[in-house]
Amino acid sequence: MGWMGVHGQVNLDNKMLDRDHREIFENICEIQDLFLNGRNPTLIVPLLHTLERRCRVHFALEEGMMMSTRYPQSAHHLLSHLGMMESMQKLESRFERGDLTRVRDAMNLLTDSHLDHVGGADLQYQLWLDVPQKRELHLAS
Repeated sequence: MGWMGVHGQVNLDNKMLDRDHREIFENICEIQDLFLNGRNPTLIVPLLHTLERRCRVHFALEEGMMMSTRYPQSAHHLLSHLGMMESMQKLESRFERGDLTRVRDAMNLLTDSHLDHVGGADLQYQLWLDVPQKRELHLAS
C-alpha cells in the first residue's frame, strides 16, 4: 500500500484507480513532451481534451466510491477535483487561443497537482478504506 510506482507515482493497490492515475499521468507527460519540444500548440489541444475527459470519468468514479462508502472527507476531495478541472480548463483555453505565456508554469502546476492529489488525498481515502473498523464506525453513525 502506498509505495512509489512508475514515475514516482503512489500505487494505491486499487487496480481501477491506479490504472486511471497512470493513464492520466502518461497523458500529462505526453502533453508536456510536445510542449517542451516546441510542437504546434494545436497538436496539444486534442490531448488536453482527452485529459479533461479522462479526469472527468475518473473523478466521477472516485466521487461515487466516496459517496457509497460515506467517506467523511468527500466534500474536501470534491473541491480538489473541481480546482484541478478549473486549472485544466484554463490551460486548455490558453492553448486554444495560442496564448503560450506562462504555459510552462501552468503545465508544471498540472503535473504537481496530479502527483500531490494522488499521493495525498487519494492515498488518504485508500488508507481509510483499508481500516475496516474505522470505516464501519463511520457507516454506523
